[in-house]
Amino acid sequence: MVRVDPHLVESPAGYAAAVASACTTDFAVVGSSSPFDGQTGGFACGIPELATRVYTAAHQALTNSYAVIPSRSGTVAVGAFRQLLTTVSGCCRQFVLTPIGEPTHGIVQAQTRGAAAIGFTTAATPAVPATAGPAEYKKLVAELVADKATFARSGLGAASTVLLRKAAAENPGSSVVAAWYCDQTCADPPFLSEGGAAVQSQYVDVPANPLSDQGSVPAIATYVQASQQFGGPTLAGLESNAAGLLFQQVVKQVVASEGTNGITRSRVLAAVATVHGFTAGGILGTTDVGARQPTGCFALLQVQNGQLARVVPTAPGQLNCGSQNLQTVPKGG
Repeated sequence: MVRVDPHLVESPAGYAAAVASACTTDFAVVGSSSPFDGQTGGFACGIPELATRVYTAAHQALTNSYAVIPSRSGTVAVGAFRQLLTTVSGCCRQFVLTPIGEPTHGIVQAQTRGAAAIGFTTAATPAVPATAGPAEYKKLVAELVADKATFARSGLGAASTVLLRKAAAENPGSSVVAAWYCDQTCADPPFLSEGGAAVQSQYVDVPANPLSDQGSVPAIATYVQASQQFGGPTLAGLESNAAGLLFQQVVKQVVASEGTNGITRSRVLAAVATVHGFTAGGILGTTDVGARQPTGCFALLQVQNGQLARVVPTAPGQLNCGSQNLQTVPKGG
């Protein structure tokens, strides 16, 4: 029997406390994803972490931490950016709303530099507080228009993207933008319901097969059904579920070789290091979890008639993966 000990983390101190608690009361940390994961001291206890994502370089260096969507400091995913640059006429002079706090500020800035490295030009990267409201977004759109931006995104997530698109809908000059972009935070149903007509044509970049693929990917359908009793499915929840499937796989691997009484933290870590072709039943592209190798996998979606439709690849259950979708970027502000 598996007991789940959930923790909602909202600060660096909260993250450190959650890890300390896990070290003393839990066997492993599974499905974790937090921008506050730079608080790594607690992992010295040797607890296995099978995360969704690991954000900071210090955390990526931990020998007992693995992610089902691996990342590496100095490397960013640019597959969706390259797709837009080559297929959307008039793109891409980028206007990027940048969060103020770390590590998200650094992450978005690195992505902006990655886009520039493959051919984007940069109009502006204004720093925007999380507390900014409609009046501030109206000013940002005016700046966007004045800067003649043809690609626009908010690095502050779905709620900020809705504010940006609603402000743009009130400014006819915003038609200069050829591509409105958002990351996976815009892949959940609330983005569509809250954005309404304002988010029509929005591009959404996801690193896993989307929830809409449940008819083609049984693992997604199983998650969607199970999540109904917990508030409904989200892409973040699906990705966390993928980490749970990794934990299930490596525990079964240990049991097969050591028996049911042979499950230890060190054996689980040894087992996960041997996983080099993980897909979580088709939720993810083929991932070398053991080598912590970023895949560059993505699907590009677009809001069409109030729904998220696949643009690339068009077939359900398919992702565009490969080193061509990864870009090394220099350090910068």
